[in-house]
Amino acid sequence: MFASSTEEIKEDRKHAVAVPKESETITKSCYFGPGPHFRRVLFRLGGQSPLISYYLKMHEITNVSNSLTYKMKRTEIYKLPPVAPTYRDVIKERQRLRKEFQEDYTVQQNKHKEAIEEIKQQRKKTDQQFQRLIENKSMHPTELRLSTDMLMNELESTIKKKSSSLIPVLEEMNKPQH
Repeated sequence: MFASSTEEIKEDRKHAVAVPKESETITKSCYFGPGPHFRRVLFRLGGQSPLISYYLKMHEITNVSNSLTYKMKRTEIYKLPPVAPTYRDVIKERQRLRKEFQEDYTVQQNKHKEAIEEIKQQRKKTDQQFQRLIENKSMHPTELRLSTDMLMNELESTIKKKSSSLIPVLEEMNKPQH
């Protein structure tokens, strides 16, 4: 008489409706931009339209002579909008561009960090060389002058080798701090 609970569950599974997964459902998106343009037009009930004749017949309206003169206004689409991407397309494109810009930004940021680190190391090396020259005061003044000039020439040549994007960074580092 009574079915067991396992039999009921099996029976329920047989009649279960397959629900589509969320990714399988189709979602529509409106076109991006202004919608269609509408206008109000006169609509005569006594016209030669088969749709109107069917409407009058279904509603058993037989006095068509009065309806020939009766006019009413209705709204119709005046101009359809041009074909444009949908909001979903625009959002996907913006997300793609944002991701691309973010990747470019991180690449540039890493390049600048490396360049700044390289400049700091070069500056440290130059400072050490300069300190050695100062400590070595026993040198003859002309020798001191020559080694200082060589140090400056070496520094200028390394700066010229760097790309033009590093020059503003170097200038920024050499600005006096307040």
